[in-house]
Amino acid sequence: MQRELENAVSDFDFAFVVSDCSVPSQPITYASPSFLKLTGYEADEVIGRNCRFLQGPETDQDKVAQLRSAIAKRQEYEVCLLNYRKDGTTFYNQLHISPVFGDGDELKFYVGVQASVSELAPRVGDEETVDDVAHAAIEQLQRKKARDVRKSIEQAPVFADGACAQLPQCIISPLLRLRHSFVLSDPCRPDTPIVFVSDKFLQLSGYSREEVVGRNCRFLQGPGTDMGEVARLKEALHHDPPQPVTVRLLNYRKDGSTFWNALHVAPIRDSSGKVALYVGVQLNVAEVEADTTPESGRVGHAAGDTLPAVAVVQRGVVGAVRVACRAWGAWTRSR
Repeated sequence: MQRELENAVSDFDFAFVVSDCSVPSQPITYASPSFLKLTGYEADEVIGRNCRFLQGPETDQDKVAQLRSAIAKRQEYEVCLLNYRKDGTTFYNQLHISPVFGDGDELKFYVGVQASVSELAPRVGDEETVDDVAHAAIEQLQRKKARDVRKSIEQAPVFADGACAQLPQCIISPLLRLRHSFVLSDPCRPDTPIVFVSDKFLQLSGYSREEVVGRNCRFLQGPGTDMGEVARLKEALHHDPPQPVTVRLLNYRKDGSTFWNALHVAPIRDSSGKVALYVGVQLNVAEVEADTTPESGRVGHAAGDTLPAVAVVQRGVVGAVRVACRAWGAWTRSR
């Protein structure tokens, strides 16, 4: 979902954020470059946090309360707040927020558009005066910016059926750091369908996202696939409790060509310990072996023995999975 969201809104050259309303704290899931420039923060210091971190000791809490009331009512709203940059300096922020709804009137995102209006009243210390000066000049522009971002999100694949819309961003974000092929599958649905797929998986398999989401991952199997390895995979996942497992399978691309897949599957549990998702990471053994030849000096192993190379990559994958597990637990506890 994160990739589709970024693609939808990255062309807008003004300060704004998109917050994920599937999580109670409504964390920021996208921050524009102009927002980062305005506030002085880096993207990794912003993503996952509620926008209230911009508030400080002089921020008008009555206005904050009005803003929260509008959000609770799922309304569009505009307010001028004294906000704080990372370096502690302040600026008057003309903030316009706009809700983004999905199917069935479900609140999915909030778009927040920011504009520094301090220069409009450099000697004014009263926020009400700043409101009066700035409101007429920029309200229409702020509303248009928010509307444009909202329309782009509504038209993006993030709203497509089965495009992982039910998953909070705190799960997706750590997994997007993986530079490998992976999918997320939902064991709570019949036949454990794929609910999210990475771009790298699509490149590896030759399928489109629409052809993958909603299907069980077994569609990659074919006549040459070792059913003994498939049985070992099923045994680990059906174990009580389910266990992480790595298997080596001959898989088939959309065009019928084959590749050796070092597949690692691990459960992601919620705060009660129940398996909520499976993450499956695919590694093309031929690519890993070529990237870790003795000549490269990166990994030493005997010719034809790809297991050590795969293990090196899998350790990084497991680390990202653990981050996702912690994020999932925090999200479910906050519900």
